[in-house]
Amino acid sequence: MTSIVPIQCLACTRLRKKEGACTAFPDGIPKEILAGADHRKPFPGDHGKQFLQRNDEKGHQAFEDWKLVFGSK
Repeated sequence: MTSIVPIQCLACTRLRKKEGACTAFPDGIPKEILAGADHRKPFPGDHGKQFLQRNDEKGHQAFEDWKLVFGSK
């Protein structure tokens, strides 16, 4: 498990930051997601739970920042 949290995860309501995990990946966020893979789409092992954007200023800004770096992949 890693403590690195990508920008997209910071914008997600499912994140459990202290654990380096989330409700989609309770045992740790996969390295592909950490490297910027778009989790708005299904990903193996996500238990049917994809990115769900936080509805606050920080969540919106974090997602916009993620899109600038990774959103065009």
